Amino acid sequence: MTASRPSSFRRVLPWVVGPSLASAVACGDDGGLPPLRGDGATATGSGASRSAASGAGGQGGTSDPGGQGGETSASSGGEGGVGVGAGAGGQGGPGGGDDGFGGVPGGPPVIPLCDDDLELGDVIRLEVSTAADDLLGSVTPDERAIAWVVVDASTVTMHYASRAEADEPFEAASTLVIDAAPDSVALSYDGLRAVFVDADRKGFSTVTRSSIEEAFGEPAKTDFELFEAEDTGLPADETYGDPVLAPTDLSFYFSRFGGGRTMTLFASHRFSVLDFWPQAGAVPVSSALEGDGDDRLRPTGISDDRQTLFLWDDTEQTELAATANPMTGRFEAPTNLGELRGATPNADCTRIYYSAVGDDDESVELYVGELE
Repeated sequence: MTASRPSSFRRVLPWVVGPSLASAVACGDDGGLPPLRGDGATATGSGASRSAASGAGGQGGTSDPGGQGGETSASSGGEGGVGVGAGAGGQGGPGGGDDGFGGVPGGPPVIPLCDDDLELGDVIRLEVSTAADDLLGSVTPDERAIAWVVVDASTVTMHYASRAEADEPFEAASTLVIDAAPDSVALSYDGLRAVFVDADRKGFSTVTRSSIEEAFGEPAKTDFELFEAEDTGLPADETYGDPVLAPTDLSFYFSRFGGGRTMTLFASHRFSVLDFWPQAGAVPVSSALEGDGDDRLRPTGISDDRQTLFLWDDTEQTELAATANPMTGRFEAPTNLGELRGATPNADCTRIYYSAVGDDDESVELYVGELE
């Protein structure tokens, strides 16, 4: 297959511009968990269990490297876990969970999987691209499953395909018409769940399957019940968009916009894939990643270590890759990737999948490119 570099977006796409146990876990509106990931999977201090009803949270498990403390899951948070080689842990949330939420800054330097100056190398068009505008939603970290949407007037159709190995072509795609907003769809790390924004933009729904070779079933809203609870739901003048699932399936990124909001990037974090998604908090970002009116920074992908966040900038019509500050967890210093819509990396950040106008300048197609 001949490698080719897609030409730039020259048209405004329909979605480019426009407006269990986890129920005990609540994230405040002043910030979600910073995207620092340690490996402290077990919390060993007293009171460390996320099901503790009261009292100080225990110390987080040892992590390598340490990340910041998580959101509180009890009446008062304890100390964050301690990174290997770190000094005393700073203030944080409760002890570390399965995703290493308990670490704190101060350990060895964090070296992101994705370089902070990403450049696109050889590019290949994916053969599963259709004759319509293919708007990439998600690719699993192992590159064996892919999902994207095609928007035709008010009809949103999710296309999805799989393959046995990452170096093989995708099999023929299947389709599912979804009652969704014209945004992206997000696959879980194993490709067995797909999340989309409801058509009214007031909630999210999930479709599931038992293997990546099978078809997705009917939508359900169980995972997102807390997002639509009457006492904690979305304000009337705000809406949801742009779902992204972290590779661990324990962090969920999305947009919350409208009502004059400038901090539009939000995240929800849970301790188990069996939990509901709890209420989310705004993700700390630099001013360069804040929204402006109806325009917003749309999350499109997150690296396996959660150190690099990929976003589409509505205002500039370009894709950005922002890196987390290892001391604060704040995403900043974005790299401009150009007009590569919906960019999402593979597990080791050596390849990136995205949508772009094809060489024929007729339709938006799916591509994979090597990262240098």
